[in-house]
Amino acid sequence: MHVRLGCHCGRALSQSNFQIPHAQSQVGQLLSISLGVSSVTPGTKNQLLDFIHMVDRRLYLSKRSGRNYIIAQG
Repeated sequence: MHVRLGCHCGRALSQSNFQIPHAQSQVGQLLSISLGVSSVTPGTKNQLLDFIHMVDRRLYLSKRSGRNYIIAQG
């Protein structure tokens, strides 16, 4: 559910008429979004810091993959 919501938000922003200028960018003239999205069920073996590191890795993988990119795991 959370993964789908994150993906939906990313697609909505990238496909919408939001044309937010990003004058200082050396990559493009408009704001883009890259997301690392995941979810975890409370009470599993996953610890909070492990979860944060997992999502952080997905964010940076997304950033390396290109503009307006989403890496998700549910």
